[in-house]
Amino acid sequence: MRHCYQALDQIAHGTYPRRTVVSGNWRDDLFEAQLKFVAGSSKRRAALCGRRAGKTEGTGYWFIEGGLEAPNETSVFIALSSGHCMRTLWTSLTRIILRRPELGLKLTQSRGDLICRFPNGHQIWMAGAKNRAEIEKFRGNRYKRVAIDEAGSFGAHLEELVEDVLEPALMDLDGELALTGSPPVLPVGYFWEVTTGANGRPQWPVSHWTVLENPHIPHAAEYLRAKREANGWSEDHPRYRREYLGEWVRDEGAMVFPYDGQRNAYWDLPTGGAWTNVTGMDLGFVDPTAWVTESYRDGYSEVWMRKVYEESGLIPSVVAVKTEAWLRDFPGRCVADTGGQGKPIVEEMRRRYGLGVLPADKKAKRAAIEVMRGDVLSGVLKLHPVECALIIDEWSRLQWDEGHEGFDERCGAHLSDAALYAHRDCRARYREPPPPKPLPGTDAWARQERDRIRARIVADQRRKSLAAMGRPILR
Repeated sequence: MRHCYQALDQIAHGTYPRRTVVSGNWRDDLFEAQLKFVAGSSKRRAALCGRRAGKTEGTGYWFIEGGLEAPNETSVFIALSSGHCMRTLWTSLTRIILRRPELGLKLTQSRGDLICRFPNGHQIWMAGAKNRAEIEKFRGNRYKRVAIDEAGSFGAHLEELVEDVLEPALMDLDGELALTGSPPVLPVGYFWEVTTGANGRPQWPVSHWTVLENPHIPHAAEYLRAKREANGWSEDHPRYRREYLGEWVRDEGAMVFPYDGQRNAYWDLPTGGAWTNVTGMDLGFVDPTAWVTESYRDGYSEVWMRKVYEESGLIPSVVAVKTEAWLRDFPGRCVADTGGQGKPIVEEMRRRYGLGVLPADKKAKRAAIEVMRGDVLSGVLKLHPVECALIIDEWSRLQWDEGHEGFDERCGAHLSDAALYAHRDCRARYREPPPPKPLPGTDAWARQERDRIRARIVADQRRKSLAAMGRPILR
């Protein structure tokens, strides 16, 4: 991102090293697969691509074509966050501006919005929409073209964003909509349905290509071969097919927390026992603040996730009020992320509002993830399907990063982070229940008595032997 700001500053002052302008029409910059995506006639389309295939560059030229056709109108590029927009389309448009200065495009930031302006008054607005609350900002406008990037990483709010918010906004100009991205770890959700026709959903025209068709990475075949050899992958390995070939494949091994309804779901808490609640919080403002409460009983191994919630744009006082109300419903311990901007928020909740929020343990995150993942796989961790629907949806897309050390940054994981803090605190206080005492007169009781008497006799003999040798008796 810093590189983008430096590049724009250099462009404004004329000090950026200019490339040689490519002659001919701007369409000459596209290779065949990109050109087919841009030149398609369908009003609804999808691009299902592997990594480094050139999807974002193709999307940039698709926006340029629409902008040249619609003076004084607006198109919008939607990603999970504005930071993702900056790293993807903003960077691609910067390269296009340097390659095609005759287009007259200018990148600007206005009140935090990222905008690409055309000489004819058209503009491309780049914005994030990582949850249901953020999709409301796209209402009330009309759009020429809309692209949703990494659509497979969006949650259940993707369908509402497309069907309820964007479709009416495209009606005025008979606009076009594109969903682009690589497949997530599980073939589920709106993106999967429109690219495959699953669950009775009408299938959209799909453009599919990989890095092997990108002429700007001529060494791609050799790189992928070396990658497969280094990891011991065959060409049918789920991760290789998903990430590099852009194919839908069910890959539970890549899921961080492979939730299974038959194994992990519950509807009613068991009765009996002394219950303890632990609430974990992941704090944010642009990123959502998340609450997750887990409960456990002394002497029992199961941990029960009771409720989850997340919301963006909350100032510290509102976070405190919501936390106070949350803890009235689930009294108990509360731990929160105090990294970055979290520490002053936690201190304000403690000092001003009297909330006993404690710093969450963040050390050895990979080990903590593995413990929680093991509890999901073994069925120790139980989730309420309704109250925990948001995190179940998040887990359906949450995958490991490239180094298998943490969460993939393309996936929203704020609820998962909050759950990790709560779960670690729960597990630290779990104790195995003592074995039940056998009833007097039973065979088990008789065996236990014989063992107790035998152990006492052996201990007495040992003490006598040590005393005879003059050695101290250690108790």
